[in-house]
Amino acid sequence: MLRIGCFKGWAGFAPVDVLAAEWSVLSMELLAACLAARVRVLVDAAGTPRARCAETVKRIGGRAAYVSDGPARPRPLAEALTRRVDVVVTGPVEEAAPAAAGIWHYGWRPGRLQELAGAAAAGLVLAESTAPLVVELLRDGTSTISKPDDAPGEVRAEEVRACLTGTFTTPGIVVDLAAVRVSQTGQDRVRLDPPAGRRPPPREERQMLIIDGAAYEVRV
Repeated sequence: MLRIGCFKGWAGFAPVDVLAAEWSVLSMELLAACLAARVRVLVDAAGTPRARCAETVKRIGGRAAYVSDGPARPRPLAEALTRRVDVVVTGPVEEAAPAAAGIWHYGWRPGRLQELAGAAAAGLVLAESTAPLVVELLRDGTSTISKPDDAPGEVRAEEVRACLTGTFTTPGIVVDLAAVRVSQTGQDRVRLDPPAGRRPPPREERQMLIIDGAAYEVRV
């Protein structure tokens, strides 16, 4: 199981494998703690120059990469994680974080449509929620939305379902969100069972990933 956290300004911390955070609320103490615990961090630069964020990470002993421009896309982020980067700087990252983590950790290829659909649905919940959440992501794309034990708020199926309406399309997947099965499995635990997912219309889109001063062109 892979745990992806998004704490939305909450001052606490919970054990996760990947943390999605906004640079403006990511304290240096939390960043240093993530580096010490080998937690990979996906950062939304939130108006700060991305190269400057990466330089700050390097100054405190971390290895950083940044996507030169454009929105957060899962495959460039996963490529950076595969190259043993500690912190990846990009744009708003909650939507892309579960898919990026799954591609990196489980090795999902572009044809793993159900898995990518499940991760995309979990990412939408992270992005839409105003509460600190944790996604527990399985290899088959099934996930459980939970929260840190001492964090405020509740995780309820009806609120999670409200985040999943219409059709969600990225360069890697098309998801009919109404087909995601949402079920309350316990207190503050909501399970998402993914639909099959569909391939999007073919198009060529690439982003530049900068690692240690070298630029890598990555297909999204």
